[in-house]
Parts: sequence; structure tokens; C-alpha cells
Amino acid sequence: LAVKLHCVRHYLMAGALFAENNADSLHSSLFFPFRTPTPVLVIREMVLTDLQFLDPVEFSVNERILFLESFVDRFRGEHSPRAVKAVARASRLRTFYRTGKLAACLAAATVLLAVLILLIR
Repeated sequence: LAVKLHCVRHYLMAGALFAENNADSLHSSLFFPFRTPTPVLVIREMVLTDLQFLDPVEFSVNERILFLESFVDRFRGEHSPRAVKAVARASRLRTFYRTGKLAACLAAATVLLAVLILLIR
């Protein structure tokens, strides 16, 4: 995870390929593209189609926000229709996660305040 975080901050993508890798393909649960007989660490430049890899559920909300911020920073200046669409989607996802974090914090603060009020009485 530390390698992925570091790479994404620098607009790079990292992947570990090895014989026992059980990550399946985006298009088929029967195909395992990251299996190789020799372990390999792949690092390459981030491209527009990587947005689908920057929002996986196995990462925390904070990590997803960081990934999406890097994606937006990387492609914000590109003006092709695909880039504009991808940046808009990444921005919406980032806002969704930020809003969710804010709502969760407000809910926790509300509960804490209610408990404090009960304790004071």
C-alpha cells in the first residue's frame, strides 16, 4: 500500500504480479492477468483509464480521496472530451467521499454532544 500511495502521488501506477495473485480481470472473474511465474513490480505513468483503479473498496476513504486528488491534478489541464469527462467524474467521486466524511464527523459530533449533555444533567 505504501508503494501505491507514493506512486499515485507522483502520477504513477504500481502493480504486483506474482504466481498466487488472485486479482481477477475487470471483465472476467475467470481471468487473472496479474499472475506471473516470476514476481514483478510494474510501475508506469497514470493514464485516463486508470480512474477505475483509483476507487476500489479495499482502500480507506482517505486513500480514495488522495488517489482521486492525484488523478484530478494530473489530468485537469487536458482538454480532450475524454479527459474532461474523466476529471469531472473523479471530482464528483472526491466530493462524494469528502461529503460523506463530513457527514460522518457531524453525526459522531452530534452523538458525542448528546452523551455529554446526558452526563452533565
